[in-house]
Amino acid sequence: MPEHPSPTTSGHTAPGIYTRLVMRTLYPLWVHGLCHRLAWGVSNRWLRRAYRLWPGHTHLSVGPGNGTFLRHLPAGVRELHLLDFSPHCLHLAARAVHHRRGIAVRPHLQDVLDTWKGLDEGSVDSVDCVMVAHCLPGASLAEKRALFCEAYRVLRPGGRFFGATVLTGGPGVGVNAFARWLIGAYTRRGWFSNQGDTSTGLVETVRGLFPDADVQVQGCTGVWTAVKR
Repeated sequence: MPEHPSPTTSGHTAPGIYTRLVMRTLYPLWVHGLCHRLAWGVSNRWLRRAYRLWPGHTHLSVGPGNGTFLRHLPAGVRELHLLDFSPHCLHLAARAVHHRRGIAVRPHLQDVLDTWKGLDEGSVDSVDCVMVAHCLPGASLAEKRALFCEAYRVLRPGGRFFGATVLTGGPGVGVNAFARWLIGAYTRRGWFSNQGDTSTGLVETVRGLFPDADVQVQGCTGVWTAVKR
């Protein structure tokens, strides 16, 4: 099962597998429990910490999946925008925070590579895009730059953008046998499109908009945090 193929209408997706049942049962076990640790090498502890520390009063989550990590949002978040092309993901992500009092949830059903409708320039304090970009069409991360440009556009000055994506090469990237097999299988099915996504490309793409961005590699996953100046 791929990570987050749903936010794009490119034809590189399989939204039919993202039913509520799958997203509530198989998804957390396979994706968060096994793939993050054994294939992609990304730390769930790092992700939980990111969601606890960096979201601001008005937060946007791009490709929220089943909303697992949104449960760690700080109490200061009062408005949560969710952007995804899967209505099931939007529903489950909203349910993940339904117990939180005083938080307004605003879903946006649309393609992540289009202009983000309903989100004005400088309208949010923080944006996350975790494990999404590797599913978007494009020969490299430079061809997926629209995602990063939209995050920059909707952020207020001083706002933070953080995320993670699976890479296939570049300095520091270690693709183990399990990851290599999964990437190949997911690419053949049209779920992944990251054969040209490298750590060098991630640095260039993120720092082209956020010059002071911190970009690191965990396993074969690039993680970043950036502030709009």
